[in-house]
Amino acid sequence: MAYEVSRDQSEEGEPSSSRVFAKHSPLEMVPEVESDQDESSFEALPLTNFGPKRRRRRTTTRVHRSRLRSLCSFWKCRHLYCHIHPYSRRAMLCRFVKRPFWGAVIVLGLLKIASLFWSGLVYLFPDDLDARLDAWVFPAGRPSIFSHWTTHGVVPVRCHSHNDYWRDVPLHSALTAGCIGVEADVWPSNNDLLVGHTPFTLHHEVTLQSLYLNPLLDLLQKHNTRSSQLEPAHHPGSFRAGVFSSDPSQTLVLLIDFKEQPEATWSMVTEQLQPLRDGDYLTYFNGTDIITRPLTVVVTGDAPFDRITSNQTYQDIFYDAPLDQLALLPPSTEQPDPPGPETEPTYSYKNSYYASVDFRKTVGSLSRNRFSQGQLELVRKQVEAAHARGLKVRYWGTPSWPRGLRNHVWHVLINMDYFEFARVKPPIPYTKGWRFSARSHATPAPTPVTLDGCRNSDNGREERATLSSVDRCCKHPPLPGDLGQQTVDLEVLDPIRVGDGHSAQVFNVRVLNPESNTETFQGTRELVAKVYDPLYLNDLGGYLNPFLCVDKHYTHEAHTYRVLSDLQGDLIPRFYGSYSTDIECQDIGDDAEKDEIRPRTVRLILIEHIPGRSMLQAGPGNFPQRDRQQIMKSVIEFESEVYRRDILLTDLSPRNVMMVPPGSRRQCSLVFLDFAGALFGRKLDEPLLAGREFFLGSTSLQFCDGRRV
Repeated sequence: MAYEVSRDQSEEGEPSSSRVFAKHSPLEMVPEVESDQDESSFEALPLTNFGPKRRRRRTTTRVHRSRLRSLCSFWKCRHLYCHIHPYSRRAMLCRFVKRPFWGAVIVLGLLKIASLFWSGLVYLFPDDLDARLDAWVFPAGRPSIFSHWTTHGVVPVRCHSHNDYWRDVPLHSALTAGCIGVEADVWPSNNDLLVGHTPFTLHHEVTLQSLYLNPLLDLLQKHNTRSSQLEPAHHPGSFRAGVFSSDPSQTLVLLIDFKEQPEATWSMVTEQLQPLRDGDYLTYFNGTDIITRPLTVVVTGDAPFDRITSNQTYQDIFYDAPLDQLALLPPSTEQPDPPGPETEPTYSYKNSYYASVDFRKTVGSLSRNRFSQGQLELVRKQVEAAHARGLKVRYWGTPSWPRGLRNHVWHVLINMDYFEFARVKPPIPYTKGWRFSARSHATPAPTPVTLDGCRNSDNGREERATLSSVDRCCKHPPLPGDLGQQTVDLEVLDPIRVGDGHSAQVFNVRVLNPESNTETFQGTRELVAKVYDPLYLNDLGGYLNPFLCVDKHYTHEAHTYRVLSDLQGDLIPRFYGSYSTDIECQDIGDDAEKDEIRPRTVRLILIEHIPGRSMLQAGPGNFPQRDRQQIMKSVIEFESEVYRRDILLTDLSPRNVMMVPPGSRRQCSLVFLDFAGALFGRKLDEPLLAGREFFLGSTSLQFCDGRRV
């Protein structure tokens, strides 16, 4: 609504008083005030030349000014009452409480946003920010004092400085970060070794001696000047302090990558290492043992391997073995006696130090930023093959972004390496001829299954790194349940699936006392035992909690056999009960006092032995199309029948379907096995997913024990 301007005129025709109302709502009309009041906050206009066009322009200008004033004058209260009564309680409350409070909230919010923004930059671009910070702090470059960094207070860590010559200060930057390995690419040129990634980046002053050999020699001589006077008692006459003051016994690995002309490069490397060799600073092989020294030289790339193996009595240059080929070669530890020349492994601790491979070419990309079961098994085999030869594993080319994926890859690789190298498990007892007694056991209720129910916690991973495998098994016994009175004596006949890294140990057994258990076994003497042993379960490098996994597998499989009791002897094997046994094992540790025999408890089930072969072993080409169709029809019917009973099978795979040969007593030609991953109620025990059902063929879902739907 528009309000007109009314003015009273005197007899002389001049305006005596005026009141202006802008095009606002009635609540915004401001009355005329005395001259001693603050008139700056009121909108009064002169009345001269106040035509329609002028009025529209003045009104628009006042609206813009009002908006600008409301944005800029945040600390001024906009209540009309507070303007009229500036010293009232309401005005004082607005001025000293409400406005400062909301101002502080806004300032804290802006600071929080700035902090999150900065954290995101540091998370995504750490190296770029470091470089820009260095350029701001040192605009003329780092001072010369940084070329003489020491390692005082630096704790060495298991990391390798790849392409170290790209650092701001080669070698010293890696030592300050605690890296125990540095790498240099060398090119022979004019009787010298230039360092660079490509021929176009070479410079005659950037050499192997100037960047690495001479600084290392100076640093080692400086560290060993006083250490010769304070020599440890357990290293009489042979101790050499390394580059790290916090751990003088830690060796530094210098990885030299031969780019071209291997013979010429080998000769120059051997010659330039002579000062370090004379100072007894190089790790060497004396014909029988490895003598560790402050510096270990490893060659890779086009380095001639035959030059390393030519000297069998002394060698101070070691090779970088191909990790992807080690699993295809026989390890030296497979021979009980010292191997002869015809069985000597190609790569061993005598001639090699590292076993390296490109992560991207060998393992490949990670689906959903996680290792698949096949990728983990491949890494595990490579690590086992390298450690069997006494070599250290090094994966290069790991993903560097996003940082979450990078950290996950590092965590898995480091855990696997530490587990295989530092924690030796006792020998597997489930061998042919081994006898043991088992006592009947009433299983507890099936454990709840959630998405992350069996994932290992931070405390569990820390415990895995500090305690031995046997100590952990004794600390985490299986779920209690109820022990019965029935006892059965068993003898192992043949292994079916026995070894480290399996979810369960499966083997054929013979019942030694069937006469005392006639009601249970009904004259059957040969059965199949499935033992849920957490000691030999594949925990995916510490990602899974093995004790939670075996509890889940044991309770779910035993419960499934009981629910499907009417199908036993037909579509599924006969179930002869669940049992518990104690296994005496010897903890193998570094301390001889810890090598004591202790019992640990494991659970197992006994089922019928099914002759024949699995669908995985049978080739589809050996069956006509009609038989293949009938087989698939039987699989679908069984899965549907089980699903009708509110059970979801998460591991219905060809390896768990046995094909019974013709002429057997069974009516069905297929027998289904392995129900450790069964879900009851057809859904997870997850509050957020309680109403969701999962069918075979639906979106892939990874469960807590690594199984997928």
